[in-house]
Amino acid sequence: VLEILNNALKIADDSKMLGLFSRTHFQLSDYYKQDDNYEEAVKHLEAHINLEKEFNKNAISQKISTLEITHKVEETRKEADAAKQKNEELTRLNEEIEDQRKKLETALANLKATQAQLVQSEKMASLGELTAGIAHEIQNPLNFVNNFSDVNKELLTELGEETEKENYKDAKAIVKNLIQNEEKIIHHGNRADAIVKAMLQHSRATGGQKESTDIDRLADE
Repeated sequence: VLEILNNALKIADDSKMLGLFSRTHFQLSDYYKQDDNYEEAVKHLEAHINLEKEFNKNAISQKISTLEITHKVEETRKEADAAKQKNEELTRLNEEIEDQRKKLETALANLKATQAQLVQSEKMASLGELTAGIAHEIQNPLNFVNNFSDVNKELLTELGEETEKENYKDAKAIVKNLIQNEEKIIHHGNRADAIVKAMLQHSRATGGQKESTDIDRLADE
């Protein structure tokens, strides 16, 4: 039995099997105690106790390492969950920002369209005012032309009557009035022509070049 135990002790020592090594020392201690060899029994018992301490120490260290690894894994998982949550939050915020951007783009497009409509409406209103002003300006000289034309028609009738009566003195006076009226017709006709030409000149696309103008005529207009 002693030889078997010593061989088991050697094998356990060579193979670094702490459990077998410890149990073999314990069995040897028990063997020597039964043989009343207390010195060897104590020696093997102490060896058994020391091996158990080392074994427990290694087991505790292994448990501590396992706990540390478990803790690190748990911390890593928590960090991963937190990162995932942040990514989800960022994704949601990005979607909200994109939605707001699209809404702002739509609002801006609507605003530009409304602005264009307002500008067009303002242009039409200005065009209406301009047209009314031009019509008023042209109507004044045309009224003079029409009025003096009617007067000349009546004077021509009177001229014919006075000529038939051979009343040449009155006929000359009528001719004089006709000439004066024709001059007024020509004057107001030129006024209307100048207004139309000014309107056409204003509507032409120009490069903004300065041109000479008759200040007196401009003041009269």
